[in-house]
Amino acid sequence: MLIIHSLIGTMRQWLFVLLLLSAGFTSSAEIIVFTDEMTDIYFCAEDFDLYVDSTNQLSIQEIHKIKEVAFFVDMSNGRPKAVSGNTYWLKFRLSNQSQHSLLLYHFYSHNASQLTLYRHNKDGSFDKQTAGRDRPFSFRDIHHQDFVFELSTSSDTLLYYVKVVTKDKINLSSKIQTMPDFVDRELPKYIRAGLVYGLILMAILVNLLLFLIVRENQYIIYCLYIAMLLLYLLSIHGMGFQYLWPGLPILNDYTLIISNTLMIVLAVLFIKEFLNISLLSTLWIKVLYLVVVYKIMFSVYHYFKIKDATALLYIDLFPFIVFLFIGVVAYIKGYKPARFYVLAHFLLFLSYVLMIMAYTPLFYDWRLPSWSFHALEYGLVLQSVVLSTALADRLKTLKLQREIASRKVIEQLQENERIKDEHNRNLEQKVEERTAVLRIQALRIEKMNALLLEQNKQLLGDMSSIAKARVEQRPSTFEEFKKIYTDDEACLVFLSNLKWKNGFICRKCAYTHFTEGTTPYSRRCSRCSKIESATVDTIFEGTRFPLVKAFYITYITNSSKRVTSEELSKILDLRKQTCWTFAKKVEEAIRKRKKRSEKNWINLLLTKK
Repeated sequence: MLIIHSLIGTMRQWLFVLLLLSAGFTSSAEIIVFTDEMTDIYFCAEDFDLYVDSTNQLSIQEIHKIKEVAFFVDMSNGRPKAVSGNTYWLKFRLSNQSQHSLLLYHFYSHNASQLTLYRHNKDGSFDKQTAGRDRPFSFRDIHHQDFVFELSTSSDTLLYYVKVVTKDKINLSSKIQTMPDFVDRELPKYIRAGLVYGLILMAILVNLLLFLIVRENQYIIYCLYIAMLLLYLLSIHGMGFQYLWPGLPILNDYTLIISNTLMIVLAVLFIKEFLNISLLSTLWIKVLYLVVVYKIMFSVYHYFKIKDATALLYIDLFPFIVFLFIGVVAYIKGYKPARFYVLAHFLLFLSYVLMIMAYTPLFYDWRLPSWSFHALEYGLVLQSVVLSTALADRLKTLKLQREIASRKVIEQLQENERIKDEHNRNLEQKVEERTAVLRIQALRIEKMNALLLEQNKQLLGDMSSIAKARVEQRPSTFEEFKKIYTDDEACLVFLSNLKWKNGFICRKCAYTHFTEGTTPYSRRCSRCSKIESATVDTIFEGTRFPLVKAFYITYITNSSKRVTSEELSKILDLRKQTCWTFAKKVEEAIRKRKKRSEKNWINLLLTKK
């Protein structure tokens, strides 16, 4: 890691001529004369004096007293660069000989922690204007992504000092310009940025909509990737501080490095999802994981050691080369959607290289156009358009593959259906043949069963008639009685049919329609919901012992055979008192009817309580 850092520093400094002399300012810088023919003046190294305050404690009065020579000028084609960890003082003299009502001092780098412009007055006092990355954006007199200060319009030669406090490496380039020139140059930049960022946001929304439709992770990952790349650009150019977090200057220390790191991590996740890397080789998965580790390590090292935003451009070259190479491999392997991916990353890679060239002193002599400093923004827009096309093409390819697979499935299903139908026809033919044989046998069996059923019915009817006759005509034992009335349920069925043989009539409202009640063989009135059991209004109402035994007591009490309560108790396994009480109840019913009939003992059952 230290070797890479050294290479980066060497690449950026090998053309620089570093002049260090002992303490103080030089008076070698010429007076800057601004005339009517001028619209702006770029500061070169010979236009101002530069003093390095390594103590970070000197005041403007102490700086003003320094007379001796002390240069710390990094001569990179007239664009001096500062080193982090010190306070830098720039001094220049300006004479405004033009008719312009307002001149501006424009300091290009927006990463200075604190920037203060001092103007020396004739009375020895100083007027100052202060701004900086560590101060809320609202403190700036002119709201711009860079630092812009108003200069005096006096025609006298005025002395200015610029105090630059920085934690990161920044460019000390600056210029003096008129207000019309400032508006003509900066307004198109903001319009261009608005269009670029608007297109990027549209790409995010489109892919977010696709994610909500198809529910594939690659779309939401791509949205997050574009969002992090957008945040990275906003952080580099200072527009994030201007528009997104103007009241939170502390975020300036983290948004750049965090968004840059997440951008690479999300790019790895997107590539893994989009190119189906696992289908190519496990080697490429390991390479992508290596890229993530590489990026995280250098991000941490950059945050604590390098502290130069442009260094991130060099660090990110390796991941972008890997991404492009993997796309080419995927396309060669026959993955057709990779062709759009390769084109998108090639365009982004070119824009990245162009932006690196714009920020590298080695290429200052090439006089690259000003838009090259924002090349990554254009590359991102092109990548978003092409990758969105790639995602749509991949969706189309997947749809086509699914249609082909569906057709194959349908054809296979049709073949299966044909085989099944043929097999079924064979089976049906065999079944019909077997069914014809079984049908003849079934007819014979059916005739035999009908004959046996008729004989059984006749036999059961004869047996039942004999049993009933024995019960109705003469006294019988309890065991003989139970052959007809086997249990309580049989008694309830008999009693229910007897009680409602002429139809149901509700005792409460006289309604004749009913449904089943909550207890066996009870009935619920369909109008008033009154529930009536089979034993209500019968001699058995309120009986608390088995109903079949109550039936027998009724039968035997009505018969001519006299059985004592003690005998009934032993036969029915009931208490003597219970047998005596119910027998008295039956005797009372017989007295009400004024005659005893062994054949019609059943009529006693409907005697009301």
